[in-house]
Amino acid sequence: WNRLGSWDFPERLKVFTDSRGIRVRFIAYLRPEYSLMDSWYRERVKAGDVDKPWDASYKHYLDFADYEGNLHILSDLFGKEAVIVRRFEPGVWKKEGRTVYLDFTEALGITLSDHYKLPKANANESLTHNYTEIRRVLNHLESKGPTPKSIFFRKAALHCSQISAEEDRFTFFNEEQAAWLKETTKEGNRRVALDYLGTEELFADRPLPPAWDPKASGYLNDVVLYYSYIAYEQQQLIETLKKHTFFYRVHVLFQKIKNRFRRSKK
Repeated sequence: WNRLGSWDFPERLKVFTDSRGIRVRFIAYLRPEYSLMDSWYRERVKAGDVDKPWDASYKHYLDFADYEGNLHILSDLFGKEAVIVRRFEPGVWKKEGRTVYLDFTEALGITLSDHYKLPKANANESLTHNYTEIRRVLNHLESKGPTPKSIFFRKAALHCSQISAEEDRFTFFNEEQAAWLKETTKEGNRRVALDYLGTEELFADRPLPPAWDPKASGYLNDVVLYYSYIAYEQQQLIETLKKHTFFYRVHVLFQKIKNRFRRSKK
């Protein structure tokens, strides 16, 4: 999805599949644009690629949310019948006892058998909005690439995101930004809904989650937790390294001799 407008990816895929007689089907899972752009920003921050604040970044992700434009790239090359559009609705599926795996196989017209074991691990852990902001600030120190320090900061942020007591129910979009996005994508979404789903609306008109606010989100608590965790990890590492140094071993031996000498005097 992120490569549709670059690297000639669809064109090269078309040449490859046509030359081998392969029939192609694309299943595009779409969710409200604010959710996609918010998530994409957090992914880029988590990877260490972004150190700019949300307000200076979010419009750069609009291309990913151009659902009509991206679907046209695929349908123009492979035909409209090759493109299947589904709504990405994890909350709705969960209430109905369904999964994206079941939805995916149904979209292809096949049955998910009991032989397929659903993976339990979360392959792509997300940062909460608090830890996205903490990680973004740290990207000023180590950004643009998976350096050892950057990986350490990221692992710490992911770990603390999982143990934080704060509930992450926010989006980085404020009301003004959300209104701009809705107006920008309204007509394209309406055409996508008509062309692929036979409905007038692509997404239900639900209230937007509250905009991220450091004061309301427990940001200070998470800052303390994050730096306390880093200090703890570093102290653990120091203790481990000390055990392998010559002077530390001499020190431990000296302490043992001294303690034994004290006991013998008693």
